[in-house]
Amino acid sequence: MPSRCSVLALLFAGLCGLGLPAVASAALPVKSAAFEAHDHESKGKKWHVQLEISKNDPQVVETLVLYSEACKVTIAATRVPISDDGALKALKVKEGGNAWAIDATFTAKGKLEGVAHLGNAKCYSGALAFKATSSADGHTDHEHAAKTDDHGGKGGRAGGHHGPTFPTFSGASANDMEQVYAMRRAVFEARNELFPSLGAALSKGFVMIGNKRRQRPVAFHVRSEEYDTDEYIFNSRRPESLVYWYPSVGKPILIGMMFRVENGPRPSWGGPIPIYHGHVPEGGGAVPNQMTHVWLTRDLKTAYANCMPVKALEATIPAFKYENSTQGVANTRPCPD
Repeated sequence: MPSRCSVLALLFAGLCGLGLPAVASAALPVKSAAFEAHDHESKGKKWHVQLEISKNDPQVVETLVLYSEACKVTIAATRVPISDDGALKALKVKEGGNAWAIDATFTAKGKLEGVAHLGNAKCYSGALAFKATSSADGHTDHEHAAKTDDHGGKGGRAGGHHGPTFPTFSGASANDMEQVYAMRRAVFEARNELFPSLGAALSKGFVMIGNKRRQRPVAFHVRSEEYDTDEYIFNSRRPESLVYWYPSVGKPILIGMMFRVENGPRPSWGGPIPIYHGHVPEGGGAVPNQMTHVWLTRDLKTAYANCMPVKALEATIPAFKYENSTQGVANTRPCPD
């Protein structure tokens, strides 16, 4: 088992570019561009690299998230500088002993290539070589949202009816990033362990909302009255609602979870990432509560979307293939391309 000193030595070595191929050209990324690379297949050794460029400065990584399953370490950093020649080099030892390093270069406006390292006194991730492509040239038209993590206590929040389409991570703290990333992983674990089928959810007390004889294809929710009134609001193992896709042929497919709280001040837990929305009751009146989704996708932007992130869901869930549907509420309609 490596010592703390040896782990840090490896991290510093990584920062010096050991093993990195020479980069022929470099560039600065587009403002607000998001980059993501991962290995979600290697059992026990999954890793993830995700970052978002500042909406105001192409030489600042607004948020950086690194994850190593082998070391059970999630690192979130904010305001990481990019050099004039497109180099992203940083190393930090966090309180508690976790350490990380990244040595990467933007080889084009929408391409990032490099190596990441994570570790602590007991574990070193190894050199995580990655190539990431920007998911978009930017999304500066998307407004700010709100944020969330697993296992929060009951609270309330104010908000509009449907809000912006996608979250932005500007202004999020490192703790906020760690929370939303942990929640995104937790919904997958809860799906596999607790909700492998609609029948499993119904056996745990979830009930269908609205017309039970649905014309498929359609997205629909099932809701738990028990979880809706308990003390938890952000608990992947006790979600207030589950979101399913019912294809024209085949069984319902779980595609997301919904977490609900009463109206009022936003909970401090989570920060500015999850987007909250509400539904006006039939016949009018006040919106009774606010809610937010966490979709079963592999990146933070689409996981916290305020619409159905069709392309990301199709890439993550092999059985899910979207079909046009005239049914469903606004927040389960497809996200714009």
